[in-house]
Amino acid sequence: MTSITISLETGLEALKQGKSETAIEIFEAFCQNVSSDSRDFWQAQMHLVKTYQDNQQMERAIALCSQLCACPNAQVQIWAQQMMKDLNKSESSAESSAESAESTEVIEPQPTVESPEEPIVE
Repeated sequence: MTSITISLETGLEALKQGKSETAIEIFEAFCQNVSSDSRDFWQAQMHLVKTYQDNQQMERAIALCSQLCACPNAQVQIWAQQMMKDLNKSESSAESSAESAESTEVIEPQPTVESPEEPIVE
């Protein structure tokens, strides 16, 4: 990954190209190299939560979202609290689906979870 520029923009571009694993790597590296006081840090953190969710990495999404619920930025807190509700619904739905799949032979495809609107931090 050394040939890829680590920035919020390159992470977003990877998402647009459907390269979610690459986007996760970029966002994680970006967050380690930028001040947690910056707007871009919080944007990257929110994109990480959404990308973890989209990749069915629910434990990671919930863990990071929990941290964001306690961050000093009020807008990020509000976003994280709403996202936590969505994550908990998704996790409950996934657990219920897994239990029903175990009790029957036929496994129906699950609908995809739509991501909430683009995170905005001012």
